[in-house]
Amino acid sequence: MSPKNPLHELRRGVWPVQDADAEQRRRARIAERIVLVNRELSARERRQRPLRWLAAAAVLGSVCLLWALWRPPGSAPLAAAGSVQLVSGSVSVSQAGVLAPLGSVPIDVASEPILVTRADQSAELRLASAAALQLAGASEVGLERRQSARGFEERVHLRAGAVALRVPKLGSRGTLAVETRDSWVEVHGTRFSVRWVEQPPAQPFTEVDVSEGKVLVRGRDGASRMLGAGEHWRSNSAQAPALAAAPPPPQPPPLRPPPPQPPAAAPPRAAREPALAAPPPSPSELAAQNRLLEGAELARKSGMPALALERLDTLIERFPDAELAHNARVQRMRLLASMGRSQEAARAARQYLELYPRGFARVEAQKQLAAEAP
Repeated sequence: MSPKNPLHELRRGVWPVQDADAEQRRRARIAERIVLVNRELSARERRQRPLRWLAAAAVLGSVCLLWALWRPPGSAPLAAAGSVQLVSGSVSVSQAGVLAPLGSVPIDVASEPILVTRADQSAELRLASAAALQLAGASEVGLERRQSARGFEERVHLRAGAVALRVPKLGSRGTLAVETRDSWVEVHGTRFSVRWVEQPPAQPFTEVDVSEGKVLVRGRDGASRMLGAGEHWRSNSAQAPALAAAPPPPQPPPLRPPPPQPPAAAPPRAAREPALAAPPPSPSELAAQNRLLEGAELARKSGMPALALERLDTLIERFPDAELAHNARVQRMRLLASMGRSQEAARAARQYLELYPRGFARVEAQKQLAAEAP
């Protein structure tokens, strides 16, 4: 008898008898297999999860590194908030009375540093606002930065020489301005230059030249003017007509000539010296004297003796009877001797002895005169 074909039996409608125990064991095996598969998938997921996090972190780190390292050719990294960085050239920085070369490390402007270039030096710096600041030779600038409700306020105080700036679009982030002793120049995205001109005996003045964009200038009189590209401005231009003004009319002669007076005798030395009870200088005058004296010393240390001599002469001319004028005359005598101008140094020594016969530098002045004696 041939064995039965299961397919033929199914076609005939004959179904195998289901064994309940066998079916239960089959379902148990299936359920156990499903549990094992789920455990294996979970374990594989846990093993692969750190690898995905590491891969994502590596990609993110690479992007950040490329972003930090990439910059347009010839540009410098952006300076930190409130700092200034040297891009090229040579410049010295004066902080707390110490003058030292500025290196490649950014410096904080919270201490209001003073930057100085020698006559044979020039430098380019990057300010915190991303503005490019170029210092010409024999220049001296002070830097200041503060925060306000309207953003940052960046100030460049030009004390001597000339600067040129290339300022990006600042928008509402803040403002940048250049300040001299008689002018104020404010910008919002332009290229311009500012020069402080000192040509004794004429009064010093400010020159502004605009290459691109617009700048707002304000002179000593408070009047403002907007300058465009290619325009030039001088702070003393408004004073030119006053120089050619007609002299005042002569006074009529008196009706009766006054009786002749004997010539007045020269006052004694004690009367010509400032009295001990003289009123002290005002805070503004004292600040101006200190600024001129400190500026002369800084210029001397920076290798700019001519600029130092101009500042000493200005102090003596404006405040001849001030106490600091005594120190200024001593420094002027020493500076002339160090510059090899021995005859002028001897004249300065003679004037010092005439004005201060008991001054603290009288011995030094006497030696200077003896050295020039024939």
